[in-house]
Amino acid sequence: MSELIWKKNIEAMRQRYPLVAEAFDESPKSDMTVGVDVVCDKKVLYTVQNAETYQLDTLYDTDQLMELWYQNLPKIYFRSKILMFGLGNGMYVKKILRETSDDVTMIVYEPALSILQVVMQEYDISELLCSKRVTLLVNQ
Repeated sequence: MSELIWKKNIEAMRQRYPLVAEAFDESPKSDMTVGVDVVCDKKVLYTVQNAETYQLDTLYDTDQLMELWYQNLPKIYFRSKILMFGLGNGMYVKKILRETSDDVTMIVYEPALSILQVVMQEYDISELLCSKRVTLLVNQ
């Protein structure tokens, strides 16, 4: 865990989503294990549940993958509202924010507080948390 990344993210979370920030201290332990492994010099987010491991990230070149993914999306028009299921490490949200106009907004539903907590410890998502273009909904 990077203490610097966590501090930056939790401060952004406290400013924009204070109830979610409080939930990190109050949440009961999950039966799901969440972690980050380094594979081929790349951080890979994963979860283990019911003895099954699920990779929540890619081993491919992230920049090329994001470009390919974005090019294959339908055109995103002005004033679009995008609903996304799961934040992951934030790379998809960041790509949409970079590539679309300022009037495009996103609602991101994160179903697992435990995944969000690990993401906040390992990836700098403070820009997403502070963005008025992104609304984060978290299942506690």
